[in-house]
Amino acid sequence: AITTAGISNTGIVNYRGDGTISSTVGASGMGIKELNINTNSDQNTTAGVTENGNIFAGNINLKNSGTLTIADNADLQATTTAETNVAAGDDTGTFVTTTTDATGTLTFNGTSTVTGVVGSASNLAIGTINAGVASETVTFNKMVYANAVAHSGTGTIVFNEGLDTTKRSVSYTTLGQIAFTANDGLVQIASGKDLIGNVTATNGNGTLTMIGGTQSITGDVGATGAAIKVLNIGGTNSTLGIDNSANAYSTTTINGNVFALDTVFNNDGTTNNSTLNMVADKSITSTITTTDNGMGILNMQGGTQTVTGTVGTNGMRLDQVNSGVAGASTTFTANVFADTVTNTANGSSTFN
Repeated sequence: AITTAGISNTGIVNYRGDGTISSTVGASGMGIKELNINTNSDQNTTAGVTENGNIFAGNINLKNSGTLTIADNADLQATTTAETNVAAGDDTGTFVTTTTDATGTLTFNGTSTVTGVVGSASNLAIGTINAGVASETVTFNKMVYANAVAHSGTGTIVFNEGLDTTKRSVSYTTLGQIAFTANDGLVQIASGKDLIGNVTATNGNGTLTMIGGTQSITGDVGATGAAIKVLNIGGTNSTLGIDNSANAYSTTTINGNVFALDTVFNNDGTTNNSTLNMVADKSITSTITTTDNGMGILNMQGGTQTVTGTVGTNGMRLDQVNSGVAGASTTFTANVFADTVTNTANGSSTFN
């Protein structure tokens, strides 16, 4: 084991290149100050440095595009930085950092929890997070700033404070992505938290669940010919990750186009609808369904918009479909089943 004697958040470990750490780094309440990865730019393997135990540290720094691979059932625990007395696990601090924007890789080979902020809102996003091993869950308890999240398996990735894929030093409008590869994985964004970034898939794979509360997605979900499998508005009570409530309804606003095989309104089953707001000039190509007859609200918010796909079914109608705000033109290409369909102002709603 690598430990620090007597005083927490002291001691620096530099890994010059590739290697394996076979035991725990630091200890609960007695973390080291820094673990620096690839300090000499000597990494030549995909795994980089492999850590087989928990890491307790004030800072993990991915230098020179370094890679840190975390074994199954190993966690990354942020500890208090002695110099500032600011907990790295708080939203005001940073835990996993990089020296160059959109570089550095974290790879998870199983189930892990990361308790501190990954990347930096004011400085640098890390490059890539690889996760999603089958039957495993990676949970980020604080905000994550990463240019890319590669979901390569059928497992679950949980963002408890949200995900921002913006390349910080390039432009706040340059988005990265969550990429579902060939497998059907799951990403969950916790209640009241947001996703900034595009979501990509190979075609018809990958599920994105917006768990509840008031949430937003800034970026496209899927693409033409490469739709994701399911976009859940509200939790499904699947018991996977943090999806464990039958009452987790969501109001999600999407500032991007949506391409999904199915977009599902998961309501609380009694009085509270899940709501999807499509920002002006953004369209949705997806079947839209609800888990509760007469529940779920779709708002098309303006500009030129198209809904390509059946909305509701004869036996499972939505509560409301609202379109036609001032100056808007909304086109529905398939049947619409809802208790109320409203052209809300002097815009047009066309049903083909």
